[in-house]
Amino acid sequence: MIRMQLTHKNKIFFSLLLIAFYLGLKNLFWPMQKPIEVTVLKQDGAIIDLNTPGKTIDKKQFSFDKLSFPKGSELFHQNTGFLGYKESFFLQAKTQINVIQEGNYTFVVNSDDGFKLKLNDQTICQHIAGRAMQSSSCSIHLSKGKQLFDLKYFQGFGNLGLEVTYELESQPAYLIGTDSNYLKFHTVNKS
Repeated sequence: MIRMQLTHKNKIFFSLLLIAFYLGLKNLFWPMQKPIEVTVLKQDGAIIDLNTPGKTIDKKQFSFDKLSFPKGSELFHQNTGFLGYKESFFLQAKTQINVIQEGNYTFVVNSDDGFKLKLNDQTICQHIAGRAMQSSSCSIHLSKGKQLFDLKYFQGFGNLGLEVTYELESQPAYLIGTDSNYLKFHTVNKS
């Protein structure tokens, strides 16, 4: 009878293989909600501000669970890793918000370069030019019902980063994409 002895490297390999298999099955049977549709447009040439005319040379689409790209030198999301974009790109993020509780909401956009945030085609906050990582607070009264969240962001050069949170009056803040007792997120085409 042949007896197989597992080396330390083989044990690690099989452990990683089992973890990957488990995560694959988990996502197949219990898929993670990814309600944020993101389109990244690589620009041919420099981007001066949010109003720079688009000359797209590459376009990719993604779905994410949260709107969070940490500060760094390359676009990164915790669910997918590095996305291959470092400079001269536009990013558009859309999701549908179902407002469960009417009230005064504050959206906080932390960005390294400019953005424009719209709800149902109404601009509620923007910073057109480039900037180092800073926060902008955008307040609005939301009634119950569906709202289209639409954020346009640009990265010129240097460091980048984008994270958007929301809060209802003095309640805790949540990342966009995180459901709470007062907001629920869905893909744009979901009824």
